[in-house]
Amino acid sequence: MKVILYFQSLSKTSSATEKLIGVREIAAKADWHVQVVDTFTPTKKTRQLISFWQPAGMIVECGERTDDLSVFTGFKNTPIVFIDRDPATSPEGSFCVRHDSVTAGQEAAKELIMTGFENFAFVPFPGAWRWNDERRHGFVESLKLNGHFCEIFTSKALDINSPAYARDMRKFLRQLPKPCAIFVANDHPAEKVITEAKLLGFKIPDQVAILGVDDYEPVCEHTRPRLSSVKPDFRRGGNLAALMLIAALRDGKNFRGDHVRKYGTLQIIRRESTRIMPKSVDA
Repeated sequence: MKVILYFQSLSKTSSATEKLIGVREIAAKADWHVQVVDTFTPTKKTRQLISFWQPAGMIVECGERTDDLSVFTGFKNTPIVFIDRDPATSPEGSFCVRHDSVTAGQEAAKELIMTGFENFAFVPFPGAWRWNDERRHGFVESLKLNGHFCEIFTSKALDINSPAYARDMRKFLRQLPKPCAIFVANDHPAEKVITEAKLLGFKIPDQVAILGVDDYEPVCEHTRPRLSSVKPDFRRGGNLAALMLIAALRDGKNFRGDHVRKYGTLQIIRRESTRIMPKSVDA
């Protein structure tokens, strides 16, 4: 039985678990043993683990963290597939599976337009993240295509729990035309949008509707009102990574397939922070 090392990130979302389930689904069919280890252990220990297990291949679930991934260089004879590694740090020709974050923005736009809103806003996650820009692009361009404008939240505060971030958010929410649908690039800042909107006395979702991304249930199920969220198909991401590793092991240097594959959105999980979809009327 071949041993595959699966390096799992310390991501604080359910995405890491779903990706691993996806890998295991394919591994069972391929008769692999998947040995799960912590991606971000010290470099020396990581190399010792690789030497100990002598894996046929490796899958590294990055979660787009900015940690040093140089420990995974130098294994020319051991194929490695990265899941959600930042393209800016990915070596040329490496095997990568990434979430198509543009489609998340597009699906969010469809959802919020169909629930009857005319005014829209986007709230990014603080900091420079590829998926931030892609989700904004998909959302804003989709709105533009349908004749709508989008307000964009900006703040110099990088900590969503800071007083400065809260002040900037309240100022932003006050000046938005109402009613307004807000797409937030991640569930964590979406929780903060709900908090500040409630403190300002806005009715959710009648005056302000809020839609996040990731469907991280510890957040989404415990906000009041509960948070609607775009759920990426994380399990499919794990499937694709395992299938790509199968192809890399089979073909070796003769691999001619795509080195980068993308997985999309599974569904939108509707909760009380957004309006109920209008029922269709039969002609």
